[in-house]
Amino acid sequence: MMNSASLTRSQKHIIVLAGGSHTEASAITRSLRELGHSCLFSPDYRTFEQFVRWLNPELILLDGEDYDFLRCFIGGRHAGLAPTIHLVSHAVNMRRAFAVGATDCIVKPVLTEELQACVNVYRQLHEMRHLHLESLSAGI
Repeated sequence: MMNSASLTRSQKHIIVLAGGSHTEASAITRSLRELGHSCLFSPDYRTFEQFVRWLNPELILLDGEDYDFLRCFIGGRHAGLAPTIHLVSHAVNMRRAFAVGATDCIVKPVLTEELQACVNVYRQLHEMRHLHLESLSAGI
């Protein structure tokens, strides 16, 4: 199920994986869209991996506590693809998320202001990296 209007491969996206509560992930997706971000919501890991391969997102939000999947996803073939923010149910789960390769963590319930600040930082870093790579390729 792809919950987004007229997405193209050329757009950069934030992907939210609903590995946990469908209601929470839908609310997060809705909040991100209301804040002006392009966002997909994936209800399962298989669809999520397809979205990631097809869209090459600039930021990934993972909601769920399937650490075996996360270890394979983040540490395997998708390593370094995009910053991965893991939404965790308790602060004690942050250690596990970082251990499998999460770039950052947000403890649920997710506050819109906290999510927006975190997303803005990673998008700015993405843009700075992109500009840096362009200047390197131009020989500056």
